[in-house]
Amino acid sequence: MKLKIIIILAVFITIGTVLVVHKNTSSESDYQDMLILFTDQNLTVSYFFHHKNTDDLVNIKKAADFPTAVLSNNKNELYYTDFDSNSDTQLFKKDLKTSNISQLTKNLKSVDTLKLDEENQKMYMKVLLKGDKNFHIATLDLKTKKMVVWNEGNKDRSVKFFDFNKRTGLVYAVIYSEKELYHNLVEFNNNHTTFKSPLHRFVMFDDKGRQLKEIGQINVQVQDISVSTSGEKVLFTSVSNPNEDSNYVINEMRTDDGTYFSIFESAQNKLSNLQQAQYLQEGRKIYFLAAANDAKVLKDESGTTAKLRSIYQYNLIDQKLTMKWSKNNGIINGFLLFNK
Repeated sequence: MKLKIIIILAVFITIGTVLVVHKNTSSESDYQDMLILFTDQNLTVSYFFHHKNTDDLVNIKKAADFPTAVLSNNKNELYYTDFDSNSDTQLFKKDLKTSNISQLTKNLKSVDTLKLDEENQKMYMKVLLKGDKNFHIATLDLKTKKMVVWNEGNKDRSVKFFDFNKRTGLVYAVIYSEKELYHNLVEFNNNHTTFKSPLHRFVMFDDKGRQLKEIGQINVQVQDISVSTSGEKVLFTSVSNPNEDSNYVINEMRTDDGTYFSIFESAQNKLSNLQQAQYLQEGRKIYFLAAANDAKVLKDESGTTAKLRSIYQYNLIDQKLTMKWSKNNGIINGFLLFNK
């Protein structure tokens, strides 16, 4: 029983033709700046600032928890997560001019999903408080170091993913109930049925954590969320039962009424494990992380296996799929676009 629950918890963390994947042959005007996090087979994490088709190594360290990071708007500071002396995950800052590293949070159990405001004054984070099972959104004032945890007293509602719109100052989050998740896990184990995902709700908050509206709901697992520049649409990747053979679907949802439709499916494009869909040019292009069905299977020094993943661009106008970035002998953990 315990083994099945552990496996499910680990997993929990309309195109009619098959597309031809083009290799990246971008002109200089088509270059896209990205922050890319890459873990090699020796469990070393490299942080690349991809700029004009070159990769600048801005940080390197041994792997700890699942790495997340964000660059300041002026590209002078790297904010990233790492273990502290108690093996809890905290937020750190590296000054890229002096290489000085400072720890910005303490007494948290975990930190991930970092979003920085336009003025580089406030960090938005997904945090796990010690003793809790559910995740919250928290903000950290980077000058005063004051942290505010949103809805800290709520021990059931858990934030799975969120995104921050720098232009409007609004936060868009995917949330679910920990009680419902536990109930579904017990039901799955006792009745040997297909695991049923808890209801995922799409919620909009202001910059103080006040809920403004519930945008929509979905009864399958959600892998990510990305808000458009205008705030009128969000991208999210959904999957009924995550595994290598599952069909991952990138969807677009209207934020005014919660209606959504699929814009890309992995099964029809010889890809698997779609994640981290992000807008590049609203209404024209999206980027996402995926593994080709025939991708090389890698094994790290701990014996864990995974398929090599690449960053893809999909043009919503001409339906052209292009592989934009890939690297052998390791796994891309995540990437972040710097929108033009």
